[in-house]
Amino acid sequence: LSPVCLGSLRRAASINAEYMGSQEQVSAMVFDDSASFYLEAALSLASEEIVSLICRAHLIGNLQALVLHRSANFVAQSLFMRLYKFRDSEWAEEALKSCFETLQPELKELCQNRAGVISALAKGCATLA
Repeated sequence: LSPVCLGSLRRAASINAEYMGSQEQVSAMVFDDSASFYLEAALSLASEEIVSLICRAHLIGNLQALVLHRSANFVAQSLFMRLYKFRDSEWAEEALKSCFETLQPELKELCQNRAGVISALAKGCATLA
């Protein structure tokens, strides 16, 4: 390989390592009692791109653990509210539908223990056909 190709590969590997490190940090923040408050506040202001990244990396596939956790459920609520804001985007609509379908079997239990989660999800899904 040429020096230019090697340099490009090294930069790509470095960017990938930084991304993986950032992803692990956000994952830890979601479930941390203190850091989750910061993440919740940050999500309320986040751009569509950031919300999409966090949703794909931390919400989808991990939803049940998030909504049942004493701190992470607030992060889930914040994500649902942001998804509502971006509901005109195809990805956000699909994410809301996926969240509802995932949580639907446990709605009765969640209504008793996590009314805020259900409220935020209901608001997000209210306009879905």
